[in-house]
Amino acid sequence: MLERIIHKRLPPSMRSDNLSMSLTHAYYKLRGSLLRGLAFRLFHSRSCAGSVFINKGVEIWYPSKLKMGANVSIGRYSKLNCLSTNGVLLGDRVTLGDFCWIQGTSYLSDPGDSLVIHSNVYIGPYAVIGFHGRVEIGSNTAIGANLQLSAQSHDIDAVEDIAQKTVPSRGIVIGSECWIGNGVKILDGVEVGDNVVIGAGAVVNKSIPCGAIAVGIPARVVKRRNLV
Repeated sequence: MLERIIHKRLPPSMRSDNLSMSLTHAYYKLRGSLLRGLAFRLFHSRSCAGSVFINKGVEIWYPSKLKMGANVSIGRYSKLNCLSTNGVLLGDRVTLGDFCWIQGTSYLSDPGDSLVIHSNVYIGPYAVIGFHGRVEIGSNTAIGANLQLSAQSHDIDAVEDIAQKTVPSRGIVIGSECWIGNGVKILDGVEVGDNVVIGAGAVVNKSIPCGAIAVGIPARVVKRRNLV
């Protein structure tokens, strides 16, 4: 009975149908992340719609720009720089893996637009999401480790200070019900349709239509999914 209670309270990324006493370790991890989440809610109640799980070493900059739904889980040593024009929204049951880096701006004088991650999204460890332009990820999407989203471009003709001379960002949109493999890079201006699969290691520099399977560098559509 105790195991079932623990299992029910675990965020989706920590659940297993094979209940055993190995959940004891998960319980203590859960308890620590829940206590950190409660402490965050105590000082930033307007940012949270429900329970949040904040693991060891997490840094959240500009929390007034962050809104979270219920049962959001933020992995160990992740850093969220939420400074942006329209803020960061993490929907219900969003999971960010360990060592994720989310950055709305590199320079205080030039904040990014917004990041919106809808409900039931899993993003694996070591993800890097830069959202100078708007970035949106649809619901029920799963993303492997080492994701890189770069919603920003630079003026390659600049003679000096090229790092600071950006061009207008077009943003990135990822649809619902997608599966994105490990090590995928998605560049500014790309729209990924619903029900898309992107193979591991792909570099996506052009939009991908709904229901497609894309692989390679640069990513290309190799077939369509047989969706009923």
